Amino acid sequence: MTFQPAPGLIINIQKKNYKLAEHPTVPGIPYGQEGRRAVVYQLTKEDDEKFALKVFKDKFRAPGMVSIAELLEPYATLPGLQACDRIVLTASKHRELLNQIPELTYAVLMPWVEGPTWQELLLSDENYSPERALSLTKSFAEILVRLEENRLAHCDLSGANLIIQPGDLPGLVDLEEMSGPGFLKPKEIPAGSSGYAHKTAPQGLWSDEADRFAGAVLLVEMLCWFDPVVREAAWGESYFSPRDMQNENEKLDLLQKSLETHYGIRILDLFNQAWRSDSLRGCPTFAEWAVALPEKIKEYQPKDQTHPLTGENYPDDKDALSYYLDGQSAADRGEYEKSHSLYQKAITMAGPELSRDIEQQMKLLEDRILGEKEPLEQSEPTTETSGGDKYPIRFCPECGLIIGKGQEICPHCEWKPIDFQERLPVPGQKNLKVKLFRVGSGLILISGIIIILLGLGGLGPLSSLETTKSTSTPISTPTPISTPTPTPISTKVSLKDGMVMAHISSGEFLMGSDEGASVEQPVHEVFLDAFWMDEHQVTVEQYKKFVQETNYADTPCGTGNHPAACINWYAAQAYCEWAGKRLPTEAEWENAAQGGSKWFNSSYPWGDEKPICVSGAENGAQFSHCEDGTVSVKTFSPNGFGLYDMAGNVWEWVADWYEADYYINSPHENPEGPVSGEYRVLRGGSWLEDESFLSYYYRGGSFPENQSDNIGFRCASPE
Repeated sequence: MTFQPAPGLIINIQKKNYKLAEHPTVPGIPYGQEGRRAVVYQLTKEDDEKFALKVFKDKFRAPGMVSIAELLEPYATLPGLQACDRIVLTASKHRELLNQIPELTYAVLMPWVEGPTWQELLLSDENYSPERALSLTKSFAEILVRLEENRLAHCDLSGANLIIQPGDLPGLVDLEEMSGPGFLKPKEIPAGSSGYAHKTAPQGLWSDEADRFAGAVLLVEMLCWFDPVVREAAWGESYFSPRDMQNENEKLDLLQKSLETHYGIRILDLFNQAWRSDSLRGCPTFAEWAVALPEKIKEYQPKDQTHPLTGENYPDDKDALSYYLDGQSAADRGEYEKSHSLYQKAITMAGPELSRDIEQQMKLLEDRILGEKEPLEQSEPTTETSGGDKYPIRFCPECGLIIGKGQEICPHCEWKPIDFQERLPVPGQKNLKVKLFRVGSGLILISGIIIILLGLGGLGPLSSLETTKSTSTPISTPTPISTPTPTPISTKVSLKDGMVMAHISSGEFLMGSDEGASVEQPVHEVFLDAFWMDEHQVTVEQYKKFVQETNYADTPCGTGNHPAACINWYAAQAYCEWAGKRLPTEAEWENAAQGGSKWFNSSYPWGDEKPICVSGAENGAQFSHCEDGTVSVKTFSPNGFGLYDMAGNVWEWVADWYEADYYINSPHENPEGPVSGEYRVLRGGSWLEDESFLSYYYRGGSFPENQSDNIGFRCASPE
């Protein structure tokens, strides 16, 4: 049942009366703020002291709220964390109340945090002076430092969870998923909020460092919001839009200029380090932010400095320039590990102009290493017998820094590989995943350096970026599995929306991957009945026809023959039902994405070749290395089943609820996913993500009501 109270309702909690407040502008309506999981009502005591009663929706009521409250309570005295002081309504302590109002089971009573959210402030025309900007930022930085010192993290920092109280005192709300000493890891880990999420956020945010990136974005929003140029450029509910995140763009340039002008190069360097980080560990600590904040805002005039090689003038980037030149010298000597480390330091410290120069030089160096400019002599093949060769020099997938030869565990972040020796590139196996670093004005592909380093580690000469060879003992040829043959392709046309659909025969296939994350394991055999699958993602034109015929209240993002984006799960399901179809199950989608592949160890819907942005290419895909935004459907070649864009362009909703460990107990025949959940599954990656999200087995998920310009869908139907 749903809690539907009237204003003035008296609720007795632990022998104290609380009255439900009336909305200040809508008489007869209780004062409540509805969120995704709960409604927060304002209560008052006889002395007019205000409290919040957080009443969870049916599927989010959980006994775990009791232990969460006990863990949070010791931190209620920290600045900004008064919402940690809470009472959970339970049958053992509040039986009489819950007998009268059972909907309040596991509701939480806590102090009312007064004031607008930071998000509301961004959307308002409220006066915001430079002095207020610095004062508020310092107060918020103090809260973040205290969290950090106590090994606490909110794990979903955003403008919506930050209240600006009277006196410009920040306060945090929605604390139920905090990370801290002894805290229980939630079943569904937070994945960040739009405009504040690090690129690793889809993997889950729940660690001591979880707030470092979102906190950095909030800090610079506060610092620069008085700047009319910044305010004019803002996206809306946050300064950056989801597609802006960790990409070079005009809004980033304007913000960087404002930071440098009003706060100096030190603050700019901290932000650049966070923005260009490849992991949360690579972001500055909040202590670094707090120490760097100036006493007052001043018009900062950077000193010009002449580049000793080109004669160009740069801002005062002395340390960055020194690291850059030292990196060049190290590369010339063949000291690649040292060179990479120096380049990374230079990039995180450099201003925008010098950063772009470093980026260009790194690309030239990569070309040189690959032999396109000045071929380097490669070492002769060796047999992998020593302990050092078992763990060659390589990049850490967690922090992006180099792990030295012979070292199993990353010395920088203590990441430990899982059966790493079984994942080394050998004949018949996939390559190690290539690491991408976002620096300067674009994406630098470090794969060439990685491959050369692997060669120096004892794997021998390399024939291309995609192929490595080894003189170690070859493994056996992969066993072919029983999958439908991809040719000939049988098709039909859906009369309602004119979509061509490809027929996929019944049969067994292997789902998941032992090379993937834990949510994609274990590999398991699945039998599916025959079904039909849309040959491409539903387009804007097709979706608009649905809207016109049904008067469905929705407007897609995109134009013409591009995939319809900004579509939530419910709208996608409604379209498919209108067209006489349904959303595919997750198993159907993965089977279709494999394209009837003969060998199970392929990475992508077309095989193992890395994706490229070339129209018509068999391994073509629209992903983060291409120009921003979607492209027309059928821009690239289809897979073995004749299906287009099974990797990239837009994420695709499927019918299933998301459950991290579903594969462990998934039924053998026609699995349909969990019976309930919080998130719906997304598959296929999009134009906004890098190649690691494009594998046919990658599992994503989001709230079904989520609408984003990189989310679309396609439909399926039974035979």
